[in-house]
Amino acid sequence: MDNKGWICLHRKMIDWEWFSKPEMVQLFIFLLLRASVKEAKWQGLVIKRGQLVTSVASISTATKLTAQKIRTCLQRLEDSGQIERKTTNRFTVITICNYESY
Repeated sequence: MDNKGWICLHRKMIDWEWFSKPEMVQLFIFLLLRASVKEAKWQGLVIKRGQLVTSVASISTATKLTAQKIRTCLQRLEDSGQIERKTTNRFTVITICNYESY
């Protein structure tokens, strides 16, 4: 998957309900940066623009956040409509909602 380029963060992110939680900001920006910028195939799956294939363990390695913090943050992001998740026993496909705005 091609992850070259940049993302835009609107200044309104300061008003985001989770902005005061550093781990939430770190995780969300990590997800934005890792999301696919164009449709691609991965192990027979079509990964669309704004999606990424990951796991709690790989996010933990990359961000140095604990697995529990990551699970909590992912649940908060899902509950507040920022992401959608589809989990298997091997990986999770995360879709960033409204990816085009980033």
